[in-house]
Amino acid sequence: MKSKDNITEMIDYLRSTDNGNPLFDEDRIIAAYQKQGVPQTLPVKMMAIFGGLLTSLAFSGFLVITGIYQSVYGLLGFGVTCIIAAIWINNKYNKVILDTLSISSFIIGLILLWFGLDQLGVHENLRYLIYSILSLCSLLSTRGYILNFAAIFIMNGSILALILSTRSYSLMQIYVSSLTVLLYFFLRQEAGIIHMKKTFSAQYTPIRAGLVFSFLSGLVYLGKRGLIPLSMGYTWVTSMLIITAIAFLMSTLLPILKIKRTMHKVCAYTLTIVILLPTVSSPAISGAVLLMLLSFLVNYRTGFVISIIALVYFISQYYYDLNLTLLIKSVLLASSGISFLLIYFFFLKNIDNK
Repeated sequence: MKSKDNITEMIDYLRSTDNGNPLFDEDRIIAAYQKQGVPQTLPVKMMAIFGGLLTSLAFSGFLVITGIYQSVYGLLGFGVTCIIAAIWINNKYNKVILDTLSISSFIIGLILLWFGLDQLGVHENLRYLIYSILSLCSLLSTRGYILNFAAIFIMNGSILALILSTRSYSLMQIYVSSLTVLLYFFLRQEAGIIHMKKTFSAQYTPIRAGLVFSFLSGLVYLGKRGLIPLSMGYTWVTSMLIITAIAFLMSTLLPILKIKRTMHKVCAYTLTIVILLPTVSSPAISGAVLLMLLSFLVNYRTGFVISIIALVYFISQYYYDLNLTLLIKSVLLASSGISFLLIYFFFLKNIDNK
């Protein structure tokens, strides 16, 4: 087994590099690794979620055909049962196929509960609050990746839907700002959170992924002009919060990039401010930059790739929404490209000189 050989080689290497000859229980380490089963890569997890959605839709169609949707208490009882079953399966087993079953059961339960509450006359906004509470309870009681990711995403999605439903668009700034602070803390304190409690080590990865997608979902509403009516007089507050977080983050990144001279640090901060200040009216751009830098710092490859894609989209959308002629937009795009190239050569030169 290749995995077993890799573990043995790593243990032998650690023993050879430590003069104290550290002791490792090699058998228990290998047994713990094998207990996890086949590693679930991101495509496998996404396929499990996609399969769960398809299964949920098919089962919902079955309920429509059988006519069970006409019974209010049948919908509520069956919905709650499906949610409880999803949590039980997720905690009891750790298999990909059962992960698909648990997420399917969870989504089916939420769908049935939604229609059941609707037939009882529960207001839509109250249903969003109930979904947020249910997702939080699921997050606190499960350890599986897929269900934890779905719980954190549904919880934030319910809050976002509540903002849109009540037309409290000014709260969108608070929503994105809160996610900015939470994501910054969550990624910067990665080691401390994982070692805080044993169960957090299993929950950290799905919660991180859920926060990233929730953060980007909020940025979409701020990045596309006209999607929701926003007062531009308050948008700069969110932008300045994100830019401030980037500035704090640079104090950690510059030593890693071996930039230690005061003049070089001043140039780096100046270039950052010069590039980000024109985007104050579009927090989505600075938000994507913040996510990219955080992902780079903690070596979160998925987040890094997603942030680059988001940055390209938000920049394109920003220049598309500008009420300027095509010539001026072309000049601005060319100037931005030259600025990024200058920053690249600046960092490359300083790293090569070390």
